[in-house]
Amino acid sequence: MTKVAGGWLVLLMALSAAASVKAAEPESPVGTEGPEQVAAHVEELARMYFIKLGEFDHAGLRDMSTPEFEIMEHDGERAMRMGLDAFDERLRGAEAAGAEIRFIPHDFRTTVTSDAAWTLYVEKGALPRNANSRFYGTMIFKRVGDRWLLDKMSTVPVPAGSPNFPD
Repeated sequence: MTKVAGGWLVLLMALSAAASVKAAEPESPVGTEGPEQVAAHVEELARMYFIKLGEFDHAGLRDMSTPEFEIMEHDGERAMRMGLDAFDERLRGAEAAGAEIRFIPHDFRTTVTSDAAWTLYVEKGALPRNANSRFYGTMIFKRVGDRWLLDKMSTVPVPAGSPNFPD
């Protein structure tokens, strides 16, 4: 794994293929839930996030994120770090251009602490400039009250021909 400034890991932005209907955010486990229940919940939130991304659901994405949200993307040539407003602006540009964004996340590896959870994953997907791309990603969620909100996210492409990429 590669460490990034600020101490958060870069592995993969797992994006899920969007269904034609908008899904409701799953209820957040609180109270006596164990790490397995929180991990399953966080993985479901990750899938939900990418459904909303594919639907260009700007309000839904903001609702699932902390105000301090940051994303670091790497397109194979350069890294870009953005806050929530810059990411939303970039997403609006893609939407205005008629872009289709679709990803399928899998192979989650999730770790839970009392007020943070992070999941590493792999994904295959399509972006406007590079269809059928493969990525490693990380999402870090923070417990805020009784909700788990996305705080940090990162992606890095898998080089073509890489062995052992879990399809």
